[in-house]
Amino acid sequence: MKFLLPLAIVLGLGVWWFQRQSAAVLEETQSSEEESLEPEFAVQVDLPERKPPLQRIAEDPPEPADEPEVTSAQAPQPESRQARKPETPGRETTAPQSAKQPATGPREEIVGGTKNIYGDDGQTLVETGGWQNNQRQGYWQRFDAEGRVIATENYVDGQLDGLAESWYPDGKRRSSVPMQAGQVHGRAQYWLPSGELDTQKSGTYENGERVSD
Repeated sequence: MKFLLPLAIVLGLGVWWFQRQSAAVLEETQSSEEESLEPEFAVQVDLPERKPPLQRIAEDPPEPADEPEVTSAQAPQPESRQARKPETPGRETTAPQSAKQPATGPREEIVGGTKNIYGDDGQTLVETGGWQNNQRQGYWQRFDAEGRVIATENYVDGQLDGLAESWYPDGKRRSSVPMQAGQVHGRAQYWLPSGELDTQKSGTYENGERVSD
């Protein structure tokens, strides 16, 4: 029994020492874990400095530049409208352009075997065709005030000879008349403005006289 008491004391001291060592190890382990959770370094973020809003400076609107005054002589002139012409093969539908001439009233000119006849303003072409030996020769055309062809004729030694045709201003056919030595000769046709055939005038002619419908 005398040996049991010292043995118990030694065992008690050993248990106490072991408990203290275990507590110290546990405390050191927890401390190291807490240190590992902390960031290794801190990142510093510089926020931009907030500046006061700029004050808007009121400015007077720029004055419009003075536009140059356009005189009537400089102002663009509207183009003249060319009306639709009747479409007939082999027939010109507009009057040929001529050089501008001062207004001198009706006038005529002969250029290279062609005679041109102008209206009251001295500039609007109303007739043009061949001219030889001081008389009409060959193909002739007549125009209205807008330059549309309203008639075509053929001449031989100054007399109508061949097919003479004419049109209304809207382009509808007006007449188709065969001529011989200045007189209607053959089957002539005339149309009313409505486009219907004029049976009172159409028919067969001989030397200018109507002999049948």
